[in-house]
Formats: sequence, structure tokens, C-alpha cells
Amino acid sequence: MAQRAWVSCYETLLTNNAFSRIDSYGLLDASINYDWGQCRVSVFGRSLSDEDYFTHVFAVPVSEVLWNLGTPREPQVWGGCN
Repeated sequence: MAQRAWVSCYETLLTNNAFSRIDSYGLLDASINYDWGQCRVSVFGRSLSDEDYFTHVFAVPVSEVLWNLGTPREPQVWGGCN
């Protein structure tokens, strides 16, 4: 099963500071499961588009912006289990 989502640009501060704007980005996750009697084998991947973006940004202002703090997105992840 593949899941694709598009997140539009958004502001992370009420003041609409240009440094706190998150640009739009796409997400792509996928998984496949195989059931065989009592067993299940699963393989999955998250953030398959491997785009660089921040999920949250906070600008520390002192008349202008003194510095920014940001949370980067989760990196590309693959896994499986049985």
C-alpha cells in the first residue's frame, strides 16, 4: 500500500515572519504485507521522496531575527518484520 500526501506551505509564527515559513512538500510512504498461514512478513518505507524540509521553525526575534531553531523532517527509513 502506498500513501502519498501533499502539504501546502504554512507559517509557524503568528507574525508571518519570512524565516518561519515552511514551503510545500510531498510525502511518500509505502508498505507491503504478505500473510502465509500464521506468519506475516512486512516491508515498509517512509519519506521515500527523500526531500529536505523542516516540520517546525521558530525564529527568535530581536528587532530582526537573531537566530532560527528548526526541526528537520524524519530521514528516509526502510524496515521490515515478521
